[in-house]
Amino acid sequence: MPAIAYWKGKIKANSTHSQVANMMDWFPTFAKLTGGTVPTDRPIDGKDITGVLLGTGKRDGEEMFYYMDGKHTGIPFR
Repeated sequence: MPAIAYWKGKIKANSTHSQVANMMDWFPTFAKLTGGTVPTDRPIDGKDITGVLLGTGKRDGEEMFYYMDGKHTGIPFR
């Protein structure tokens, strides 16, 4: 699904990116952007996508994980 992000003065207007991300990526991204931290005592599925939003980098990792029919699955997205 496409997404739209707006942050005046931070995200360049009319920019587009083809990086793959998912809803789980928002938690670590917002934590970083607000100076917070993510818990280290448990696995966190999302990846920080600050670089994608600001046009300065890519999402870390080359697999996207999802659940289907009660099974945890991963696919590469190169």
